[in-house]
Amino acid sequence: MLRKTVLVTILIILVTRVTIAQSDTSYVKPKHFGVATGLGVSLISAPSIVDYLNSLSQSQGRVDDFTSAAEFYGTAEFIVRDPWSVKLEYAYILKSYNVGDGTFSNYTYSYGVHMPSVLIHRFFTDHSSVFKVGGGVGYHIARFSEEYSFGKKNYRSTGGGIKLEAEMNTSFGDNLYSYIVTEIRKSFMSSLKDANGSELVMVNDGTMRSVSMPQP
Repeated sequence: MLRKTVLVTILIILVTRVTIAQSDTSYVKPKHFGVATGLGVSLISAPSIVDYLNSLSQSQGRVDDFTSAAEFYGTAEFIVRDPWSVKLEYAYILKSYNVGDGTFSNYTYSYGVHMPSVLIHRFFTDHSSVFKVGGGVGYHIARFSEEYSFGKKNYRSTGGGIKLEAEMNTSFGDNLYSYIVTEIRKSFMSSLKDANGSELVMVNDGTMRSVSMPQP
């Protein structure tokens, strides 16, 4: 019961990203359009994946529950009616692990999560900056792979997601803006399955259970 409680708690992940974007007058003038792209770092917890990897590598050090992962993203936003805007976002999280079993060479386990989303923002402006709050929904597609010296196995998981965020845009000149976002995500992912529909499973404390994707 304790494990379930912890799992629900750590599915909500805080991500902070700071990038430099092009000047975007959409934040101060209605009916304008803006874009931003960048690379960030996400703090994630993947208890099911970690348990699975640790069950394969009991003779070596444990894989940490919390870890960082690279995140690539791109957004496009336009104002539909002052002070409301619609934001289209695509984000991709990538993480890999090298795990050995004490007998064979290290194996590589990796996953990537595609996270397209649609969000609605309420924005507040002053002379040099814009603050926005909002949220939205998306559909997440994840792939998990196991690479060995003798082959590779691929698994897939899908599910919906929700996201809340707060964003600040501050002007540093006529053509340069900062783009700072703090966000909270929660996903509802299915169990990992291969191309034949078979679930990825592990044995934990004598009980067989399916492996699910992290909830970024």
